[in-house]
Amino acid sequence: ARSASFKASTLQTAIDLVTKATREDENCNYEEAVRCYELAVQHFMDAVKYEAPSERDIQIAREKCLSYRQRVERLKKYIAAPTSKKYIAAPTSKKYIAAPTSKKYIAAPTS
Repeated sequence: ARSASFKASTLQTAIDLVTKATREDENCNYEEAVRCYELAVQHFMDAVKYEAPSERDIQIAREKCLSYRQRVERLKKYIAAPTSKKYIAAPTSKKYIAAPTSKKYIAAPTS
């Protein structure tokens, strides 16, 4: 079993990484956002595994992780898309960023 400080620091690290990922996402730094979202998911899963929270907490963590994973997939598709086809919604905004001639949209996750 891990110590309480591990648990607290793992959960806090996950929260900090999501905060950074969201900020990077909103600032169009998509590669860094992907990296931070992926690390956050790993930390959340570690926190759930070692903290043994309530079933409700586990369900909330799973839903959030699913949302972050979906966002990562959308961002990876966006990053790989040709420049002229890039339109993406920031996770907390309805603003679309990219070439105005495209009709492709990648929707922000709902939370």
